[in-house]
Amino acid sequence: MTWELHGRAPDARLRGDVRSYTGYVEHAAGPMRRLEAPIAAIVMIISLGPSLLVDSVRHRSFVAGLDDGVTVTEFSGEQRGIQADLTPLGARRLLGVPMGELAPRRLARRRLRRRGRSAACRAPARSAELGGALRTAG
Repeated sequence: MTWELHGRAPDARLRGDVRSYTGYVEHAAGPMRRLEAPIAAIVMIISLGPSLLVDSVRHRSFVAGLDDGVTVTEFSGEQRGIQADLTPLGARRLLGVPMGELAPRRLARRRLRRRGRSAACRAPARSAELGGALRTAG
């Protein structure tokens, strides 16, 4: 398995809403399964590659609400995307979804309000563009 991560601090105007963003690329020779520990953030995954299984449900891009249990993720081959860790209030403000609709579940991107969905996820400046899209959404 190989992987590459690129982190970026959020734009100053988003620091109260977005804790961090990280672009990632992973390559696995076979099926990869991992346990993801809960974190104190709303996790938004923007897929730039194939879908993955999250607790046995196939997703591409999604938002995961606050949870106190582990999450099982699975993929084969390649996985690439951006993870944005949002504060609960930031997620409410930027996504327009009450936290009760997120916790403790995953909400596919198509069910979220379609604000700020520009070409925010193109490499190589995808984190900077994501910041611009999130600023536009707020």
